[in-house]
Amino acid sequence: MWNFGDEGTSTEKNPSHVYTKAGTYTVFLTVTRGEDRSSEIRYQYITVLPAGKPPVPDFVASPTTGYVPLDVQFTDLSTDKPTAWRWDFGDGQSSSEQNPVHRYLTPGSYTVCLEASNEFGSAATCKENLIKATEAPLAPAEFFGHVTVDGSPGCIGTIIEARGSGIDTGIFGNPVTTTIEGAYGTPDPLTVKGSIKNGDTITFWIKAPGAKDFVQAECYDVYAGKEWEKSYPFKGGSKTRLDLRVGEAPIPPMPVLPHEFYGEVTSNGMPMPVGSMILVKGENVVEGHRGNPLAVTSPGVYGFNELNKLVAQGDLKAGQPLTFWVIPSGSGEAIMAEVRDVDASGEWASSYPYIEGGLTRLDIRIEGGTPPVPVVPMTISGVATVDGKPLTLGSMITAEGKNVRIGINGNPVSVGTEGRFGDDIKLTIQGDIQTGSPITFLMYDAACGNQYVAEVKDSQTGVWVPSIPFKPGATMELEIRSSSIIPADKKVGSENPVPVENDTPIVTASVPVDDMVQTQ
Repeated sequence: MWNFGDEGTSTEKNPSHVYTKAGTYTVFLTVTRGEDRSSEIRYQYITVLPAGKPPVPDFVASPTTGYVPLDVQFTDLSTDKPTAWRWDFGDGQSSSEQNPVHRYLTPGSYTVCLEASNEFGSAATCKENLIKATEAPLAPAEFFGHVTVDGSPGCIGTIIEARGSGIDTGIFGNPVTTTIEGAYGTPDPLTVKGSIKNGDTITFWIKAPGAKDFVQAECYDVYAGKEWEKSYPFKGGSKTRLDLRVGEAPIPPMPVLPHEFYGEVTSNGMPMPVGSMILVKGENVVEGHRGNPLAVTSPGVYGFNELNKLVAQGDLKAGQPLTFWVIPSGSGEAIMAEVRDVDASGEWASSYPYIEGGLTRLDIRIEGGTPPVPVVPMTISGVATVDGKPLTLGSMITAEGKNVRIGINGNPVSVGTEGRFGDDIKLTIQGDIQTGSPITFLMYDAACGNQYVAEVKDSQTGVWVPSIPFKPGATMELEIRSSSIIPADKKVGSENPVPVENDTPIVTASVPVDDMVQTQ
């Protein structure tokens, strides 16, 4: 007689028995022969484990919101020992990994499902609208340019505002108030940002000082436009020169695209002095309008200010010859000049063909010659900082001083990584400069558009000074820094400081002369 410990018995010699409940069982066997009886007991002999069951699926995701492309880490939290997984990410993609990472490429809300399985079966769970992927906001678009009201340059204090669906207004950069007559967006550009998309329409509104209401302006893309328009398409991350006008405009019509010029200007090989004038002439060329003539505001160069170029405009035809004339400072006589297209490595010529649109570096000279340089220029490299941090990549460093040539190769120079400048192209100080003449520095910060006066740290005394003496042939390693202490109108460093080439207000700063190293 068998007793299986679960109330089940059998009289068979070699029985089989099914245990229906989990547990540990003691088995008894009793054997009889006639009146003889013998028993065997096996304590806790049989162990029955619980029956298996399918997994209970569960999971978490991180992050659940963000901009596309959005990478999401999914983590399996299923119980009851799953051995296989199938994920449905809601965007037509799936995975069989236990803890997958999935990238969402299209904005939208996504329901995610997980099916977990083992040898006993499978089960699934879904989480509705778990993932919310959105389009990243586009980089702001920036604008600057000329502004005219009833045909005259807009007065200082004119307010410019950009409007459109999704455009943020009432923020820094929109609207802007002009600080220069006839120009907006300098030093701080008109900034268009928000939930606006590429191609969406922007309109521009102008409120002149004393006016009650804003008036919608017409806009003109100077370098790529076709006509004066009522609106302009948004393009994230762009910086556009966009001229604006309202009211009557009794000025000659602009061509489809005006052409602008900048470059060096010399007389007998010497830099043209400040106060000289440059004119461009030709059939139907507009004269007496902004940009023609153009004054020389820094010795030997013209047009380096982004809003003050020499402009050829009017009812012109492509290819027609333009001539260039120079009126030296103190003289009322215009002298016809020779010109040379620098970027095209052109030859000196008596005229230049009109091209619709664009910007050309055109050197101008009267009576020939080439600009003189010192026997050996002074070259500088170093590190520039603003408020103790490296100056932004792409910023500019300019050296100034009496007769220092600005706007040539090597002055200004761009800033590289970690605030370094002069590593690829040395900051080059050249011109008809006397030994010992003080040299000062300007810093343009590409991150914010501010321009700073700089100071330098004397390596011997450790004192920050406003200038360094010019030393022909010297090569120096300088540390310069910005400072908000030195007022722009009190900058020192030259008995006759070179005027800043543009009329943009200067944010005062200082340049450290740390570790000034001179090598001969």
